[in-house]
Amino acid sequence: MKLFLSLFVLLYLFTSFSAYSQSPENIASDRPGNAYTSTAVGSRVFQFQNGIDFNTLKFDNNFPEPSKFTNATIFQSNLIRYGIGAKNEINAAIDYTRLESNRSTFGDPRTGISKLGLAYRRNFTEKLLKSSSIGMLAQINFNDILNEFKNSNPDAFVLVLTQTPISKIFALTTNLGFDFSDQQGQSGLTSNFLYTINLGFGIKGNLSGYIESYGAYSNGNNNLYIDGGIAYLISPNVQLDLYGGFSSDQDFIEYFVSTGISWRVGNL
Repeated sequence: MKLFLSLFVLLYLFTSFSAYSQSPENIASDRPGNAYTSTAVGSRVFQFQNGIDFNTLKFDNNFPEPSKFTNATIFQSNLIRYGIGAKNEINAAIDYTRLESNRSTFGDPRTGISKLGLAYRRNFTEKLLKSSSIGMLAQINFNDILNEFKNSNPDAFVLVLTQTPISKIFALTTNLGFDFSDQQGQSGLTSNFLYTINLGFGIKGNLSGYIESYGAYSNGNNNLYIDGGIAYLISPNVQLDLYGGFSSDQDFIEYFVSTGISWRVGNL
């Protein structure tokens, strides 16, 4: 925890430049997909990003039961963002989960709050990389105070965020950083390198799409996900989305699909 707080302070001091916030004309959302945008929501703007995710994980490590099981999960994800001036924003993340599993150790379906997090996002100046936008995001999740999905410790992550226009149609978004998280079968917190590479593109009018790859790397193991989807801008302040993806290795295969809405109110 002391290391996380120290990094948070250093990143805050290092990023004390002029800022880049989202265009007042159209909403800029972290949805759809895993990538976080480097833009802030703007001064005194509330932005809400809500979604429902369906996830199926089939695990089979070629050993006898109970090492073979299937998890079916429904997530309700909620992110609230608020702009403190043009440079900064604070976020609150609250996820609600229902998990059903045929794994004998899980018993009855588990339901409850699965994430309770607070985050801070800040922008670098655009001019560092010409037309690119650069920012950072630091988040801590208080999983140690949850009930059904409680972990032994809070976990946290820090990401450097970039957005770079490639042409009038394409834009590249990247997230690079690391986390501190509880790992099953291990005591204390472990660290993983986190990455996301997202290619967004316009389709027609208010319809856009993306493809991306993301994951976590630690001790020679790379947990890789691939997904893609579309977003439709109903109005400058409201966006709908739909996306899906998968992950697979020698022990498991996972599929997921998500749909949601992003909307904003305030000083627009």
